[in-house]
Amino acid sequence: MNPICIRGAKLHNLKSLSLDIPKGKFVVITGVSGSGKSTLAFDLLYQEGRRRYDRAVGSSHLSETDCFDEITGLVPTVAVEQRIIRQSNPRSLVGTRTRLLSLMQIVFSMAGSYRCICGGETDEQRLCHDCGLTVEPLPAEHFNFNSPFGMCLRCFGAGQVSSLTIEQAMSDRNFDKWSVLRGTPGKMKDGVKRLAKAYDFDPNGSYFNLSDKAQVAYLNGDLSVGYEGLMPFLHRISIGAEGTGSSVCPSCHGSRIGREAQNVTIRGLHISALAEKTLKEQAYFWDDISESILDLEPSLQGVLKRIQMQINHLCGVGLSHLSLYRRMPTLSGGEMQRLFLAAHLESELEGLIYVFDEPTVGLHENEKQLLIKRLKELQTQGNSVIVVEHDLGVISSADWIIEIGPGAGEEGGSIVYQGNYKSYMNCVDSLIAPFLSRADKVTREGFHRARQAFSFTDAVPRLKLKHATTNNLKDIDVSIPLGIMVGVAGVSGSGKSSLISSTLVPLLAKSYGSVIADVDQEIDAEDEQVITIESKSTVLEGSSLLNGVSFITQSSIGRSKTSTPASYIGIWEKIRTLFANQNKAKGLGLTSGDFSFNSTGACSECRGEGTIKKETRGFTFEWPCHACNGTRYCPEVLDITVNGKNIADTLKMSVTEAADFFGNESGISEPLRLLEKVGMGYLKLGQSSTTISGGEAQRIKLAKELGRSRTGGILYIFDEPTTGLSCVDVERLMEVLRSLVDLGNTVLVVEHDLSVLLECDWLIEMGPGGGNAGGLVIAEGSPETLALLPNSIIGSYFRGGSINVVDDLDS
Repeated sequence: MNPICIRGAKLHNLKSLSLDIPKGKFVVITGVSGSGKSTLAFDLLYQEGRRRYDRAVGSSHLSETDCFDEITGLVPTVAVEQRIIRQSNPRSLVGTRTRLLSLMQIVFSMAGSYRCICGGETDEQRLCHDCGLTVEPLPAEHFNFNSPFGMCLRCFGAGQVSSLTIEQAMSDRNFDKWSVLRGTPGKMKDGVKRLAKAYDFDPNGSYFNLSDKAQVAYLNGDLSVGYEGLMPFLHRISIGAEGTGSSVCPSCHGSRIGREAQNVTIRGLHISALAEKTLKEQAYFWDDISESILDLEPSLQGVLKRIQMQINHLCGVGLSHLSLYRRMPTLSGGEMQRLFLAAHLESELEGLIYVFDEPTVGLHENEKQLLIKRLKELQTQGNSVIVVEHDLGVISSADWIIEIGPGAGEEGGSIVYQGNYKSYMNCVDSLIAPFLSRADKVTREGFHRARQAFSFTDAVPRLKLKHATTNNLKDIDVSIPLGIMVGVAGVSGSGKSSLISSTLVPLLAKSYGSVIADVDQEIDAEDEQVITIESKSTVLEGSSLLNGVSFITQSSIGRSKTSTPASYIGIWEKIRTLFANQNKAKGLGLTSGDFSFNSTGACSECRGEGTIKKETRGFTFEWPCHACNGTRYCPEVLDITVNGKNIADTLKMSVTEAADFFGNESGISEPLRLLEKVGMGYLKLGQSSTTISGGEAQRIKLAKELGRSRTGGILYIFDEPTTGLSCVDVERLMEVLRSLVDLGNTVLVVEHDLSVLLECDWLIEMGPGGGNAGGLVIAEGSPETLALLPNSIIGSYFRGGSINVVDDLDS
């Protein structure tokens, strides 16, 4: 089989790479963060493969390119990238995305047990023995909550109705303490400013100082000024999202479907009740029921086989804890990728190139080997599997390893190694291989700090969660010691996020407000549910011991393509002001606003886009703007320089380059040095925020937080902060997190990475399984303590063993 031959690749930071990638193999591309791995795998291989396929079928997005000299051996490519697969529709469920619900609708329509409108049961011919009527079978669409024929008409298929009162809204938004503007959700702030102008009130003042007319308009809206209203907005976003802003629909009791569909059951379960069960439970259900269904309706054989096969594939990639009613927006990037992987395993296509972006993200050590097995199934079907990965277990399982580096950004982009695993272990130039040599023996050697033994005595200050019942939590009590680094571990779906993101964070928000929702002290519309909690019986004690909270998530730092790291950390305005203060700029009357490609300084030809696009006969042509050469600025602005560089040049600089270039401007260089400190030195200042991964976004937020003046006593909460980091970068990040603890703060991390968990002073392990099999604290203590506990799953890896708690339905 001819390899994929790449010659002279020079896209982004790739330094005229030439390499051969064997086809039909399991290939891992690794290297430090920002070295060029994703550029090679996604921006070059995948995009070129896609471009050639699209051109062959006559529907293409064409662009002039000179990013490589030659690529041969390419076949159609399929890529699953974490940053491009997130969905926000609250009505999109695992069952709708996989179409399993559609298949189940057919089964319930044809083989369900119908109840007569008189309340009587019917026989196999749907004859009611109480009234003598024959019940007509319902079409499949009557079991679809997205169909007007099948949805509950009270909640329109959402399963919930808004129960939020004005009093609750005012309390949740802290209007007794905050101004109108601060208490307003982020997406509504512009509308409030327009409302304030129309009704003549100060948006930075108290709600209670508004006139009666202005208060009514603020709560209910005024469409004449483009303001929706606080209550309509909160009612709208609460439908389909968990929280106190909504309650279970009293008509369908949360099932989403109408009364007719609820009267059709299989083994006593209507379609929604079955869809609420975990995939593991459903696998047993369909295995048990299939034979009796086929006796009744032999024509359903193909449908039942498809249902069972899909569920087995989903369980086989570590998703057995999910239900078909799990909302897609709540899935992690890793879960989303595995959902796509299951779909491709089912397709049984061959001759393709599959490219995955860290598919092990969010997986427990126990689940990774099963995922590797599934990835290799794609390979045995006759495909090539290329995985961008940092996980040592995945790297050691590869047929062929490519390390890009040696460093990040301009220091990367070269081939450090390509070849098999055995030779890789002897590669003296590799930064990753030394970690593999000690991966089979987990020890504390090599860590940057000797962790002091921690004793959790009664004198240790702590947060106490009592009666936590969110999602699968089983009325548990949890104590979180303060002033140290605390890790939360457990298999997928064990209750880690339910405990921290869905219980602890919302309760802390009641005390500390919207500072909880990331460093910007802002909660966007999509994130509103983060400050709500399902159970009102859960109690939090000890929050008064904290001076503040920062919940640093992996959500985007900007949804606009004009948003950049420079604008997010607050230096873009300072850079533009620096250019505007140059004598030549003053002479031309230029202001800082003219140095923005979103305003008067933009190129008039491309309007600040940097490219020209034309569509004709189904083809899209795109090329750099000839007027500005892709810089996005007009000539007058580009003519202004600082130390020989114009404003467009600065946008092309990496964080490290810019920190050196602006070294004499402390207001610019110091935030950039903090980005370097968290491993983001390779990012370009002008890189669009929409291209930044969740892990990168989280570390950018951490850098911004490090730049704030804090006095200690802060609780920092991170959800898998090592996402997207190599072993080298993880050690650097741990130094930063440990420095926060040394300053008198508490760091709480939800993690799977063994090296991070070993660095924690205290661990809380959830489990023992996922979904209904989880929700308990199965172990807590120091890493050394968990290593000695027989019931600790993660502890088994600390002592060099393993406990298999993953259900492999094929075994």
